[in-house]
Amino acid sequence: MTIKKRFASGSQVQTSYVYAKNIDDSTSGGVSGIGNEPATNVPDYSKSDRARSGLFQKHTFLLNGVYPIPFITKNHWLKTATQGWQLSGVVIANTGEPFTVTASGNLPAGNGNPAITTSIPAGATTLPLNLGSGTTPNGVTANAERPDYAVGRRPSNIYKYPKLKKTQPYFDYNAFVVPAYGNYGNVGRNTLIGPNYVNLDASIKRTVPLFNDRYQLQLVADVFNLLNHPNFLIPGTTSAVNDANAFVTPTATNPIPFTNKSAGFLTSTVNNNFSSRQMQFSAKLSF
Repeated sequence: MTIKKRFASGSQVQTSYVYAKNIDDSTSGGVSGIGNEPATNVPDYSKSDRARSGLFQKHTFLLNGVYPIPFITKNHWLKTATQGWQLSGVVIANTGEPFTVTASGNLPAGNGNPAITTSIPAGATTLPLNLGSGTTPNGVTANAERPDYAVGRRPSNIYKYPKLKKTQPYFDYNAFVVPAYGNYGNVGRNTLIGPNYVNLDASIKRTVPLFNDRYQLQLVADVFNLLNHPNFLIPGTTSAVNDANAFVTPTATNPIPFTNKSAGFLTSTVNNNFSSRQMQFSAKLSF
């Protein structure tokens, strides 16, 4: 939906809003790794990964406008010095992109279970229960499994610090546990949504007529991310469980050995090298 309005004074404003829902089995083709996902988690059954696309953004809002600054004066010199100024700005806001919480490592041998295998025998028609990763007879890659939700946990109560404090995890890694032996875990694909994105760019421009309007000098000052607001990518580590530590004996200092305590932290911003406020000055002579 787009709304656009022009005014007699030369001002104009335009706003647009998009409500979207993208569903697929796997996503690729994203920019800078965003939206790019590995192959299906469960070999030969891609429907198990049918969920929100890696490029899904539920809400997208855009507002831009141009405003000629009116300086009203009868003084010739003051009018010459103040005419030709124009303000413009662009506001972009959208909800975050989804991501998947995973488990790293393979379950070790123990409790009467054989060690996880990473290969599938030639000619096999079924998948072994102790499959960790490998290639199926049909050429589909099996990836590391996902964790189970801890008792009473679900996506709605996993977000821990939605105010985006870099010193605290974005989601609670204690909400996930090692899945039962021979299972891929009940955490679905793209069940969590990353941080929202909000940005304001502004510009002020002055056009100066020269030599009876035969020439025009345009002076522009642009400010990108005017509010100096950080926009974070999804957490740098989304693997919340280390299956290899499933049978490690808990201690007072490490009560949950399989938990990956580095998971969930926001470590990078969108356009990492240009995420802070940037200013740009330029001049153009037209003739």
